[in-house]
Amino acid sequence: MHASQSRDAERILGRSRIAGDETQCFTVGVPSRTMDQSSENCTKGVTFGIRLAPKISTKNAMKRTLSVVVACLITVLVLSAFSPSQPLHYRLASDPALKGKGRDGECMDYAIALSSKLAANGIHGRLIFYRWHIRDTAIEGSHVFVMYHLPDATEWIVDNEIPHPKNVPPDASPMQLVYLLASRQNAPVDVELQEGLNRLSFF
Repeated sequence: MHASQSRDAERILGRSRIAGDETQCFTVGVPSRTMDQSSENCTKGVTFGIRLAPKISTKNAMKRTLSVVVACLITVLVLSAFSPSQPLHYRLASDPALKGKGRDGECMDYAIALSSKLAANGIHGRLIFYRWHIRDTAIEGSHVFVMYHLPDATEWIVDNEIPHPKNVPPDASPMQLVYLLASRQNAPVDVELQEGLNRLSFF
């Protein structure tokens, strides 16, 4: 072999060794790839990692939020399970969807609607009618409310203007019930019971 051929062979072998070293450095486990291919793969890997990081963070945040929501729902369910429910008569008398409830001038509609509901559920009582007049004025009007009693010997009164029924003494007279309903016993109002209607108002 000539000297020039030897030098060419050494250069070729040297390049092969360098190429082999480069391949070993960058393609561990992937022997068929070159340094440039490995570098490109690394770049892609870094890019993928950067893109994946926000997704992982978002998923973690969603998991934390879901955990908080589930914990809140469990707490609400547990509290609901142990909170005592209102009795039927109370729910019926407090129902804002009942005709006339919370509406001015619709006491008669409410009294009829509630008494029908109560009677249908085995709860009985009477309607109490009265007329009222504010002293020293020309202002007057009429009103009706519902009084009913329960098997436990308690009595309750309610009308369309108050949100919930009131428990009253079982021996209270109709006139006393009028003032108990209003909670203003010293109000300057004259009250007259409409006895003709009251005698026919049991349900």
